[in-house]
Amino acid sequence: MNFEIRKISNYGASHPVVARLMMQTGELIQFSNLPKEDKDKVQGFYFELHNRLLKCHDIYDRLMKATDEAVKRPVPPQTNKQIKEVPHVIGLNGEAESYLYEAKNYLRDTLSSLKIFFGRDFPDKINEASSYYDPKGTGKSALALWAEKKFGADDPLSEMFRGEQKWTGDIVRMRNAVEHPGEKSGTLIIKNIVATEKGLEPPLWNREGEPPSNLLVDMEMGLENMLTLGEELLIQCIQKRMAPNNVMEFVEIPIEARRQEAPQRFTVQIKAEIREKMFGAHPNKDPK
Repeated sequence: MNFEIRKISNYGASHPVVARLMMQTGELIQFSNLPKEDKDKVQGFYFELHNRLLKCHDIYDRLMKATDEAVKRPVPPQTNKQIKEVPHVIGLNGEAESYLYEAKNYLRDTLSSLKIFFGRDFPDKINEASSYYDPKGTGKSALALWAEKKFGADDPLSEMFRGEQKWTGDIVRMRNAVEHPGEKSGTLIIKNIVATEKGLEPPLWNREGEPPSNLLVDMEMGLENMLTLGEELLIQCIQKRMAPNNVMEFVEIPIEARRQEAPQRFTVQIKAEIREKMFGAHPNKDPK
């Protein structure tokens, strides 16, 4: 029998996206009461999510490197004082637009697993990234309204959807501005490195009518926000599909305690009140 070995990714378990969207998902989903077939579907959705987020990381890493190289590249002496050579990030616009494309689709794809967890209780019409924010500015997105109706306004999932509207809305509208310039979301403006009296200004972007911001800083924040959204959404869904007499709870691992070879953020342990009953006031102490 012949075997084939293929390298399918440039990233291993030490990358946070792999550890937290792939390995962590595979472990946490087992604590839901979903049928095995549905658990496998959720893991499949999260495999696609992790691929999209890694593409965003690739874009960010390329732009960081290109910006650094452009700034550090030696500038030859200028013979004409009226001409000044300024560093330039080649391909900036295309990379920024690709990042927004992958990010918007990442938000859309997170919705796929909700249908698995909630079935008919999750509306088919909530299937686009725009479901995360309210374009009318009332403060409640389609997702937030659904969660409030289903679980109540004070439910953690409702609170989560209300809290994610600002940054998700920014991503969706910026991508819409690329796809439909001049329409409802306006036009996306991207500025390369600019030389000012104070020095070099980093690449900036904004929608027409909005203040510009640091493109690379925004991308970095977006990467963390998307990763956090993906895993916290999963946990909220699992908690609603656990057995009524469940004795386990999700616990966040402190950053300094996460394994370097696989820096997962969450683990599962017996609920604190049950541990205390079992082991006394010092639940971490081995019982005698």
